[in-house]
Amino acid sequence: MRRHLVAVTLFVLALVCVSAPAGAVFHLAVIDEVMTSYGGNPNVQFIEIRMLGTLQNFVFNSVLAAFDANGNYINDILVVPANVTNSGNGVRWLVGTAAFQTATGLTPDFPMPAGILPTGGGMVCFGGGGGIAPAPPNSWSRTDFPSYVDCVAYGSYSGPTNVHTGNPTPIAPDGHSIQRIHQTNDNKNDFACGNPADPTTNAPASASMSATAPCPAAGLDHFKCYKIKKDTLVNPEAAATVDQFSNETVSIKKAFLWCNPVSKDGGAIIDATDHLLCYKIKGAKLDPAPHIASTNQYGLQTLFAKKPFLLCVPGSKVIIP
Repeated sequence: MRRHLVAVTLFVLALVCVSAPAGAVFHLAVIDEVMTSYGGNPNVQFIEIRMLGTLQNFVFNSVLAAFDANGNYINDILVVPANVTNSGNGVRWLVGTAAFQTATGLTPDFPMPAGILPTGGGMVCFGGGGGIAPAPPNSWSRTDFPSYVDCVAYGSYSGPTNVHTGNPTPIAPDGHSIQRIHQTNDNKNDFACGNPADPTTNAPASASMSATAPCPAAGLDHFKCYKIKKDTLVNPEAAATVDQFSNETVSIKKAFLWCNPVSKDGGAIIDATDHLLCYKIKGAKLDPAPHIASTNQYGLQTLFAKKPFLLCVPGSKVIIP
């Protein structure tokens, strides 16, 4: 009886091994690196996929799709026309534009259209209909986000995502790449600015691309603030506040300003998910008024702090149609 069970087990394992190419598994993979422009040229673009196990090279009929910053489907970047040769944990394959090949001398495994990835903010998704094998490309909707193996949202992206995306990375891959550093299903945590970018083909062969635009430094964004017409805070509340000037309890009144992170004069947005909602407050007048010397890009300014006026708190945002 035991010999019979062993024989059956070996037969099943052999059947799985023989049928693996027919099953065309590909779903254990992630988008590993993306670039949307280089040296000011939006036609220099690439996407690198990294396999997380063996037999993930059967990528025929899988799809790469592009979305704009609002989550609108742009078009297919590529319906993969063939499998790649090599597989294994950590093995990569590369999709790139003709301008990318000219800039680097590296021939990608598959070509992609020039400039299809939006600069500034957007999303790229890789998938095949939701199964372990790519479904026929015309059989599933590109806006069915659970059908993708992985999606990476970047920059000012504010549209829908899937379970592998979480919060978009605030880094727009313009003049440098975004490179995966973690796998926590949260783009904001999983991607860092890539300098140099190191796109790698399935051969493998790679190129090194030094950044032509500086990676954004961690810090505070610029904010553009809008006056609020009405708010839902009915009853004033009190809050104990401590800062460098005073320690007091202030009375919070109505919402007054909504502030979005903003790109100023073409600069990068550090974190597109950070917003501020500012409430009018009533507090004590400072006497004497603190004397402040403030330095910013507009020069040195001498200021006197008189009395607290606003309390700004972080907030999230959903645009209601």
